Amino acid sequence: MSIPSRQLQFLKLYKNILRIHRKKLNFEMRSLGDSYVKEEFKAHLKKEKQLSQRQLSLFFQNWQTYLLTLEKQDEIIGKELEEQQLQILNEDQLHKLNQLQQQISLNNEPFS
Repeated sequence: MSIPSRQLQFLKLYKNILRIHRKKLNFEMRSLGDSYVKEEFKAHLKKEKQLSQRQLSLFFQNWQTYLLTLEKQDEIIGKELEEQQLQILNEDQLHKLNQLQQQISLNNEPFS
């Protein structure tokens, strides 16, 4: 039984993202990033048949852009989402983004 081409592409992208996390992120950010990536890829693969080709394509393109952004950065500083990107997020995605931003803020607070 062979794995469909699209799933192979997603698995390769997933593996490359986890690899760049190991290479570029500190432990806290890597832990947070890895769990978020795993959750997102797992959710999208489970719902793959329910998603439109456009949704799958956008998912893949945005994670590919994320990977390329991390590869280009010497120092991980991130990149702000553009207004156009925020507008296409659904309510659940906006909620997850907000949770991620809160978690990052907690991780960046100095110890007292």
